[in-house]
Amino acid sequence: MMRPDPSDLLAGVQSLLTQDLVPALGDTPYLQEQATMASLLLEQVKQIWPRLHLSIAAEHDDLRATVERLRDEARECEDPRLRASVEPLAAAAERGAAANVATHALTEVLEADRALRAALVLWIRALRDFGSQPSPASPADGEQLSRARGVADAYLVRFAARQRELVSGLGLGW
Repeated sequence: MMRPDPSDLLAGVQSLLTQDLVPALGDTPYLQEQATMASLLLEQVKQIWPRLHLSIAAEHDDLRATVERLRDEARECEDPRLRASVEPLAAAAERGAAANVATHALTEVLEADRALRAALVLWIRALRDFGSQPSPASPADGEQLSRARGVADAYLVRFAARQRELVSGLGLGW
């Protein structure tokens, strides 16, 4: 195992904060409190670190699959407002597929996820805006919209569950 690993580095910064900095800030309680809170945050990062890659991989795969499904639904819609979302969904899906969690730098995967998330948000907004308009251009659009809403809703439920799992060991309440 490589030493120091990220947990060792974070522990070193924590030690500096709690053993050196906090006592040196004796006359400034606010700064002492801020340094202590920073140390607690570092402790949370240390706890998350060992399984963070698994969380990122699961989120990336789910987000990419969701955007790909929404792209496919958008391609089938007749309404031009919904079909306009095909291009951003397709571009984001392509970018997401190119960022393999096992072979790419974490920053590349997270950047691809930002693009995927932005495309998902655009699609959700399009669904919202379309839903406030009169009936769909065709009955088939109504069925596709229903399926697309289900896809987006199911992703959001899975996302919330992953976030809850990630922070469950931190002693934070929701």
